Amino acid sequence: MASHWIWAGLGALAVWPIKHVWENWIEKFWTAFWLGFKANFKKTPAGKQFFDAYHQSRAKKDAEIAKEHPELEEMLHCKKCNGTGTKGTMLTPYGMGDLVCDDCGGTGWV
Repeated sequence: MASHWIWAGLGALAVWPIKHVWENWIEKFWTAFWLGFKANFKKTPAGKQFFDAYHQSRAKKDAEIAKEHPELEEMLHCKKCNGTGTKGTMLTPYGMGDLVCDDCGGTGWV
């Protein structure tokens, strides 16, 4: 009976690093897959339409909440662009243009 516990403990010690490596790899794989999928989906016409509609409806909802609760307005603004909706400028064929923030879709709200 005592040897069973020893072998079970040794087996658990042998499997732990394999389990840890597997979980670490799977987490990185799914994170990369999701980010790549979302980035590629944003480039399609349907993806652009979906995200534009999402950001507009989210901005409308956040503006309504901010109107009801002014103390929350600062927290509801996008942290990446500080509520401006842009993340800088770039040279376009028509002159200088603003780069739309990826997080808020250019609305300035979370």
